[in-house]
Amino acid sequence: MIIDLSKPRGEYFELPTASEICRGLVRDAGENITLQSLVQAQKEGRADIVVAGTHHTLDGILARDYSPGITHNVDDTDIVAKLTNLGDGQILVLPPEVAIEDVRKSKVYDERSLLNIFAAPIKRMVWGSDVRSGKPGRRFLEKHKTTPHEIVMAAWRYAHEHKEKFLDLDILGYTWISGKDNGRRIVLLYEAVQGAELRTFQNNVAFNLVAARKRKELRTGTHWRTGKPLSDEQKNRRIKQIQKYEQFTQGNGIREHIERMRVDFDDLIEIDPGRHFADYSGCDIPVPSRSRRYTRRHRSQILGIPLLPIGDERAYSRIWLNLRPYCHCENPFYHSNRRTNNGDPTASEAYIDAHSIAALHTLRRIHESDPERQIPFLPFPVPSVALMDIVHRLTHQTVVLTRNPETDRLGKRELNKTEINMLLCKVLIVQGPDGYITLDPAEVKGQGYGAPLHNALVRYVN
Repeated sequence: MIIDLSKPRGEYFELPTASEICRGLVRDAGENITLQSLVQAQKEGRADIVVAGTHHTLDGILARDYSPGITHNVDDTDIVAKLTNLGDGQILVLPPEVAIEDVRKSKVYDERSLLNIFAAPIKRMVWGSDVRSGKPGRRFLEKHKTTPHEIVMAAWRYAHEHKEKFLDLDILGYTWISGKDNGRRIVLLYEAVQGAELRTFQNNVAFNLVAARKRKELRTGTHWRTGKPLSDEQKNRRIKQIQKYEQFTQGNGIREHIERMRVDFDDLIEIDPGRHFADYSGCDIPVPSRSRRYTRRHRSQILGIPLLPIGDERAYSRIWLNLRPYCHCENPFYHSNRRTNNGDPTASEAYIDAHSIAALHTLRRIHESDPERQIPFLPFPVPSVALMDIVHRLTHQTVVLTRNPETDRLGKRELNKTEINMLLCKVLIVQGPDGYITLDPAEVKGQGYGAPLHNALVRYVN
């Protein structure tokens, strides 16, 4: 995500419109940017336009026949190639065949748009040719001690090896059936990206607010909430925390940006570290709203939290069979009546959105140093710097053409969330997941979550 610090907090997460994208990348663009004016700007050298998915130029696309019944093929590999090589200042234009207008009808309800990570071919990739079909049980998972990183990466590698099949399915994410409630769990790739963005955003909010609060505690010598005097140990701990904040923000060149953020304590994902969750229990975690359109915070309810001692083999099963996040925002309600064609239509279904993913990243981080109560891994991918570069190209350098069904005339707009999700998945299918995502906490640290990835997840302008 790219935060424009000149805007109010409620607009931090808003993505630019197609007109804003074009005005930012076309020299002397003017206010009204039509498709014809884009063609003219390219001819005059005022715009660098890259058309993907077809061999046509922009004016060639505009000249095509879009009468009812006439279809045009889209080259997904060409889209991925041009997307991954798109330069700064270039505009990527996608043909109207890429556009998904009726999102709920065409994608949200279609189970074929989800990779089944426990499908027989993927299970054989992970556990060998002798493995039986069907969802794996508790004993099987605990015996093999296979991490979510190994399983999810195998699913994406399988899709990569069979890209001709999976590109046509317009994959959006992956799914599995829980063993405890026989319900479906759904993780969309772009939701995982936005969850990582939201978690990083709250880290920057903490650098802004918590550091200031700790400085005040040192000045007054008392705890901000209770008013009790701080011990020498508490003072030393706060001094070290402030030094850590300052070293991180100054070293990464983001201190000035963080100090200008218009945020408050509702933008923190705060969980009481002293609260004890029993096995199989849950908790409500307040997560900041991205838009603040309806509320300042959303309540993410996390059930079946697998807080276990280091090395406890139950972690390998509970992460799949027991964990059930549910956010009380509009996203799960929007997806709530997506039903499978085969299976029990009354089965519980958990659509795991960005708020819940950010909450679980936070919960895992809080217990990271507790040897008796840890969440060793999560079933959500963390994007790499390379994938975040592609996300920013899709959100800030890409427009998709649309066809008016009444007039057959073409227009343009920014990509919607489902289209961004679909194109990110196509990148993983065409090029493979390695280098783009990971579910391995050690690998996340190794690629620099504390610096380059942190700055890639949340960038600033103005």
